[in-house]
Amino acid sequence: NVSITGEIGYLPENLPLYRKMLVEEYLSFVGALRGIEKSLLQIKVNEVLEKCGLLSVRSRLISNLSKGYCQRVGVAQALMGNPKVLILDEPTVGLDPHALMEMRELLLHLKKDHTILFSSHQLSEVQLLCDELTIINKGRVVASGKKQSIEEKFSATQVVQFITSEMNSELIKKIEEKFKGTFKLIKKEQESIEWKLSL
Repeated sequence: NVSITGEIGYLPENLPLYRKMLVEEYLSFVGALRGIEKSLLQIKVNEVLEKCGLLSVRSRLISNLSKGYCQRVGVAQALMGNPKVLILDEPTVGLDPHALMEMRELLLHLKKDHTILFSSHQLSEVQLLCDELTIINKGRVVASGKKQSIEEKFSATQVVQFITSEMNSELIKKIEEKFKGTFKLIKKEQESIEWKLSL
């Protein structure tokens, strides 16, 4: 159960855009639906156009925009009314590298003034953008908390296995300190010692 005072801005994975409208016209339409007063509507549209980097395409048909710009228009409509909470479903999916970088910068800028609930299958995006994470597997929450604690819990362990002619406690200590790993003896024979280091 979630209780929020005020409006929520929502961007679904499938963009809710009227592609035969101009960008500015569409945002005015969304603003009117959200109940923004007529006297303030143009001011609010201009603010959102600037915030989302859409001033240069304000008079273009949405159908003529690139995927990256369409995604920004989607974020812009979610921002109309200046909601405290934004829910963004896969906002970076399918973007080319340049548009992806711009969307990242936009989201990092927006998170200063808004609480953003951001869903993604792209773990690299999550690591770059999020402060807190919830991991869901088959409809069940498997982990939730600060990014650092989740990363530590789910970080992969690398195992390096060696065969050497000798191994002593001083050398083991140095290796464990140097690589911040855990030493384990596998097999010791007369002329060789097999061991592994978990990193």
